[in-house]
Amino acid sequence: PEDSPLIFKMGTLNVGFKDDYTNYVSGVLWKILQGSETQFRFYLDEGAGYTFLFWGIVQGNSVKFEELYVYNEGASGRFVRALTFALESMLKKVADLSIANAVSEIQSGGNRQSSGYNYFMTFNRVFGSIFEKAFGASDADALTSAVFPATQDPILYSYGGAWYSIKDIAMLCNKSDITEDSPYLSSANALYWGNVYNNALELIGGLARQFGYLVRHSYGLTNGIISATPADNLHRICLTQREGNGSSLTSIGDLIASEVSIDNDFTVKSVKTVRTQDETQTYAVGNDKPPGIIIPIDFTFTSGTYTPTDYEKLWKLTPTNYEITGVKVWDAVAGAYDTLSLVTRKSLTGVLRYYSKRYYSSEKVKKVCYVRKYKGLKANDGSTNSHLNIYSGQKIAIHNGLNSKGFFAHEVKKDIVNNELTVEWREI
Repeated sequence: PEDSPLIFKMGTLNVGFKDDYTNYVSGVLWKILQGSETQFRFYLDEGAGYTFLFWGIVQGNSVKFEELYVYNEGASGRFVRALTFALESMLKKVADLSIANAVSEIQSGGNRQSSGYNYFMTFNRVFGSIFEKAFGASDADALTSAVFPATQDPILYSYGGAWYSIKDIAMLCNKSDITEDSPYLSSANALYWGNVYNNALELIGGLARQFGYLVRHSYGLTNGIISATPADNLHRICLTQREGNGSSLTSIGDLIASEVSIDNDFTVKSVKTVRTQDETQTYAVGNDKPPGIIIPIDFTFTSGTYTPTDYEKLWKLTPTNYEITGVKVWDAVAGAYDTLSLVTRKSLTGVLRYYSKRYYSSEKVKKVCYVRKYKGLKANDGSTNSHLNIYSGQKIAIHNGLNSKGFFAHEVKKDIVNNELTVEWREI
């Protein structure tokens, strides 16, 4: 199978309704769907209040009405219609945002942080600013829309002997003393993000991959619960790690179907990391010295052969702006942070080590893959039992009769009508 961090899918939801004619002869849904854009938002009440399930935009060419009954056609007639249509995730709003508008928000949207003569932005604000621009200030917030896991950082960054999550690390936006933009934010520069990505969603994916994350959309509070105070409900970009160092699921619903295959080495294509500052720095990956900000990683190399020639410039702003001097990466197989990356003191090396350990195993062990269907949508993480606990990247232990091994959720499908959950589990 191919499993590339380059690609993440926008969720879709297929729904069907019988129209309601209480207020409109033609039907309320018939009337609503005549507009230029129609959105539907779904909550799920699990007994303790509403939780976010899905919010999507109607795909116009997917709308199909079936006329079950027509009597006396006209304004006073009688119609009975059933309809089906597909909803595309609200991430489409981010995909529709241009790189130019995303960059403008980062440069001058009021969320930069000054330090010395320069302007910086933490990556928490970079992700949040893009969401705020895509959804509007009333539905997203630059400071709080990005949600990072509390204990699942794939890569940690060091300054002064302390370790920090990427959410607290900053990139350079521009220099106020000479009004010089970072090359990645300047349309006049060959390294401009707009020359690499087609839209803001691709940019978010590229940045997330550099730091070892998957991204998914949510709404409400940071935990997906819908607040009784409407102003507190915001669009969220949730960053999660495959097989992270957080807690595993303890149980799901009753197992009703299971398939397993035992020959599942990953084949990874076109995995890239993206530098975020300083066009003068270059790297060597084996014998390959690609120009510019794109560093292709060929996963056919033997572990340890990459030798980056310099570190990527990331910054810790408090108490002043200091360059990050070291990284360490999570090794899911060992269940600990990789101390070898402490020696390298180079953040690109950390990225390479993270992905090489994730996708290229020196033991060349054939990985097991389960596809399992469960009754019910909920999963227990040891403290709560909710459908919010099951998502791509979440971990679980599965016993095969000989031993117990760790798996991560590669793909999650929720069948709301039949109250069934299908998960593709990949061995860690």
